[in-house]
Amino acid sequence: MTAPFKEDKKIEILTYARDHGVVAASRHFGVSRNALGLWNRRLKIYTPQTAEYTPGQRAKILAFVRDNGVRATTKKFGVSAAIIKLWNQDAHVYAPKVPSFTSAQKMAILEYARDFGPMAAANQFGVNPSTIIRWNKKYHVYSPLREYGHDDIVAILMHARDHGVADASRHFNVPQYTIGRWNKQYQIYEGRTAPQYTAFTPAQQREILRDARGVYDELPAHSRTARVAFMTIAPKYELTCDQLYIWNRKFHIVPVRPVRKPEMSQGEIDAVQTALNGSRGRVAATSRKTGYSEPRITKLKNNKRVSFNLAAKQVQGRAPVGTKKARLLGQIIGALQRVKE
Repeated sequence: MTAPFKEDKKIEILTYARDHGVVAASRHFGVSRNALGLWNRRLKIYTPQTAEYTPGQRAKILAFVRDNGVRATTKKFGVSAAIIKLWNQDAHVYAPKVPSFTSAQKMAILEYARDFGPMAAANQFGVNPSTIIRWNKKYHVYSPLREYGHDDIVAILMHARDHGVADASRHFNVPQYTIGRWNKQYQIYEGRTAPQYTAFTPAQQREILRDARGVYDELPAHSRTARVAFMTIAPKYELTCDQLYIWNRKFHIVPVRPVRKPEMSQGEIDAVQTALNGSRGRVAATSRKTGYSEPRITKLKNNKRVSFNLAAKQVQGRAPVGTKKARLLGQIIGALQRVKE
């Protein structure tokens, strides 16, 4: 939740947004773009970017929304759903569709969320995750995720300060983004600052790579690698090895051996499968539990080495419901009995 701001602070933030942009102000002050839009609608400090659309263009976009829906419109015209809603409040071109759910439908969606997670239920039924959480506060179908208090957050941030954010994320099973968001409020550890890089022309880049090639050629055969050459030459020009790799990828001056990661054993793949099932198919949570990178786990899924089969097993274990399914099940059982006789 965004901390409350006084009126003068809101004006300061909106002035920053006017001079540097809404995105920069959102990141600098930790305020959502929607909040900035709401404040500016009342205070009118800066002119929204939607002013670049003429009334005719807005009418055309709103007519497209009326015929094809908001999602198709955002993809075609690149206008956010919030802006479209704001335009329609004045023009009243289309009537927004607000889906209504009965109590039985809500219970069915909450039971699905209990078995497969709120995000899976939101994607399956097209409901906002916050709506599912609000329903669950009333019906109490599944246990909500853990809520962290002040002492818990401070303990996690201190662990991140002493051992790193990635280690704290794995240890407490909290996303790194959440830890960073907490630290913006509590300021327990200092965030990383972007290094200042010196700009080099292509000719200078080639000259530096030739210097690295000379170091590469003089290295002993058992240690002759591009990595060693780059680590030797990088301090001389105040560079990083990553910069040299990027340049060398373009000019191909220093030979680079292809790096092949060792194949994962079946035991390691089984551990990833277990963590994937325990995380309800979420790759990020599986990565935190196992220590393997998200791209590597995704590659295992694409190659059918692991799969999220927990939901399928739970569905198979359920008894069929409904008149048609019950009738079909009776026909199957009767046919099996007749074959057996």
